[in-house]
Amino acid sequence: MRSKTIKKIIAAAVVAAMGITSIVPAAPAQAAAKTKKLTVKTKKITLYKGAAAGYGSMKLKVTVKPKKAKVTYKINKKKIASVSKKGVVKAKKPGKAKITVKSGSKKVVVKVVVKKIKKKVTKVTAPKNVTVKVGAKQKIKTSVKPKKATLKKLTFKSSAKKIAKVNAKGVITGVKAGKAKITVKAVDGSKKKATVSVVVTAGAVATSPAITTGPAVTAKVAPSATVAPTTNVPATNAPATTAPAETKAPTTTAPAETTAPALKPVEVPELADGESYKVTFGKDTLNVSKDDIEAVASAFNQKADKIKANLAKDLAEKANNFIAKAYDSKTASVAVKGLTYSKEAGSDTVYVEKNGKKVAVKTTVKDDVVSVAATGDKNFSLDVKGSAKECTVSNVVIGGEKFEGTFAVATEISDDNTVTITVADTAKLVVDKNGNIKELSVAEKYAKDLKISK
Repeated sequence: MRSKTIKKIIAAAVVAAMGITSIVPAAPAQAAAKTKKLTVKTKKITLYKGAAAGYGSMKLKVTVKPKKAKVTYKINKKKIASVSKKGVVKAKKPGKAKITVKSGSKKVVVKVVVKKIKKKVTKVTAPKNVTVKVGAKQKIKTSVKPKKATLKKLTFKSSAKKIAKVNAKGVITGVKAGKAKITVKAVDGSKKKATVSVVVTAGAVATSPAITTGPAVTAKVAPSATVAPTTNVPATNAPATTAPAETKAPTTTAPAETTAPALKPVEVPELADGESYKVTFGKDTLNVSKDDIEAVASAFNQKADKIKANLAKDLAEKANNFIAKAYDSKTASVAVKGLTYSKEAGSDTVYVEKNGKKVAVKTTVKDDVVSVAATGDKNFSLDVKGSAKECTVSNVVIGGEKFEGTFAVATEISDDNTVTITVADTAKLVVDKNGNIKELSVAEKYAKDLKISK
C-alpha cells in the first residue's frame, strides 16, 4: 500500500476519533477528596533513551485513597526526563532526576536514572519453527549479538493468541490447533527482530512438521479517495502497530533487517495563509487547505494530553465503550472552523460535514477487530486490530475496490505534540503541532509517483 492510502486510512480514523471525543458527554465535576494514603510501587526507575516502552518510558504505579483524590507529578530536571499528567515518565538524555508525586498533603519522591545505550543489538536469533501440543508449554531459545549489548531484553508477541499465547519470558502455550507467528524483538530501539513460526497440534507432535509458508503479500497501490474533508492531518489517535509478524508470511530464515527498502525524502513546501497542498500520487490529485490543517491541529492540541494517555489502550475496548455511550447519549454536534461533527440520538454513526458534503462514519467491533466504514462521495472501509499506538490495518476498501494485504502502523506523539507515523517499511510522516509536515519519506520505489506542491 502506498503512503497516500495509509494517510487516507489515518485521516478517516482521526475524523471518527474526533467525532467520538466531541460527542460523549463530560462527567459531572466531582468535589475534591482529601487524600488519606498515597503510595508509589517503585521509588527508583532506570530508563534508557531511545528504548521501547517499559524501558525508554514507564508509567508510575500509584495508589491513592480515596480513588477520586487528585494526583500531580512534577520533575526537577526536565532535560533529563519528562513526566505526563498521567504519570508516564519518558527518558530524554542520560542523567539523574527526581519526580515528586503529590496528592493533597501527601507526597512521594521517585528517583529517575536515565542511561545511554552505548552498544545496540545488531542481531536477534530465535528458532525458525516450533511445534507445541495444545495445553503444553515451550520456551523459545533466543540470543542477541553483540554479547556486550547495553540492553539485551526482548519482547514476544503472538499473531494469533487464540492459537498460541506467549508470555514476557518467551514461553509459548498451545491454545488450540493451528498456526501462529511469534515476533521476538529487541527493546533497545535497534528494531532488530526475529520471527518464529508456531504449529499447535491437537495430537502427537510430528518429528519434522511441514509448514506451508505461502506467498508473501504484495500491497496494491490505492487510488485517490476523498473520505473526509481533511485528509492531510496529524494522526493523533490513529491506530498503530509494530507487529509485522501479523503482516508477513512465515519465512524460512530469520528476518534480515538489511533487506528493508530505503526510504526516500519527499519535498514538502511550507504553506502561507490561504494556500493549499496539492498532493499528486500517479494520476490522482488531492487538495488540502491550510485552514483545514490548522482546524484539525487546533482540535488535536486541545485534547493532546488525553490522546497521549490513551495511545496504548486497546482499540476494541475503546470502540465498544464508544458504541455503548453513543446509544445512550443525546443528539450532539460540534463545529470546528468549517467542519461539523454530529451524531443522531441512539446511533453509533458519526457524521462529518463540510461545504454541504457529508460523510457518515460507522464503527463496529467483532473478535477484537474494529471495523470502520465511511460512506459519502466515495465509500471507504477498513479493519483495525491493536492499540492506537501499535496496530495492523487490513481489508481496505476504497470506492468499491479492495486492496489486499495487512499493514503495520505505528504512531508516536512527543512532548511538543509532534506526531510521527511509520507504516511498516513503506513510509514515515512527521507532523508538528500546527499540522505542518516536517518530514515525509516513502519507499524509493514509490517516491517517483508522489509529489506535494502548493
